[in-house]
Amino acid sequence: MEKARWWKVFVGHKRPTFQLFEGFQYASESAPPAFRLKQERLLSSISDGVLSEYYSLFMLNRNLKHFCSPEDLITICQHRRFVLNRLLGEPTKNQPWARFVTLAQVDEIKCEWLAPRFGELLIGSRFDMGRSVFNQYVRHHPARDLLRFSANLVDVGIFSDTQAVEWLEQTSFIPSPSCGTFPVGLLIPILEALELASLSFFHNGYVKREGYQGRSISFLIERLNSALLDKALADAKMEADLHAGYTTLVSETSSIVGG
Repeated sequence: MEKARWWKVFVGHKRPTFQLFEGFQYASESAPPAFRLKQERLLSSISDGVLSEYYSLFMLNRNLKHFCSPEDLITICQHRRFVLNRLLGEPTKNQPWARFVTLAQVDEIKCEWLAPRFGELLIGSRFDMGRSVFNQYVRHHPARDLLRFSANLVDVGIFSDTQAVEWLEQTSFIPSPSCGTFPVGLLIPILEALELASLSFFHNGYVKREGYQGRSISFLIERLNSALLDKALADAKMEADLHAGYTTLVSETSSIVGG
């Protein structure tokens, strides 16, 4: 039996400004084959900021199915966001689920700090919102998009009516749930469902937004990603809290700004 491998990758619209951790690759059109992102007309037509890092993840998922076995592990980091298995840095002011480290502190990080502490999984910090997913979302984004998106999830079979309602009633989620270390066999179905949800919404009710709201699909699938990850763990009888690490960002200040 082939020994499980550990794949390590950064994704996102730009390369990190710091040196990649040992053994990591940046997924791009010029990366080595396993991390090379090919262009696909169907997704490229809607990627333009709307999907954020999920465009890279959807394209990377095609490679996972080709180059990896289900038992392999993959660690996914965004260009300045990753999950550590230990506390480092300081709390942020405006993202209560995350901590931040400066560029100087990034050099202290060792590859093993991104590995699971128990078993084969390391997921990001959970955010207890004190209100439902629905109420939290509509405080910051158009309610219409969440409602239409939810209906599409039922139409394409990702959720039943009951599951869609339960999702909207949840009071916690994992921000940036694509960051962490996952068994490839667990991650692939989640990314497939997220891509289906994205395309379904884009072709059935998507309304183009301007400015910050222009990333509407990525806001929606981030919350769906968290719910699907929770469901996958429950189905595998894995306790999410046991595998939770610390979502960590690179920033020179405690107030995190987009970018």
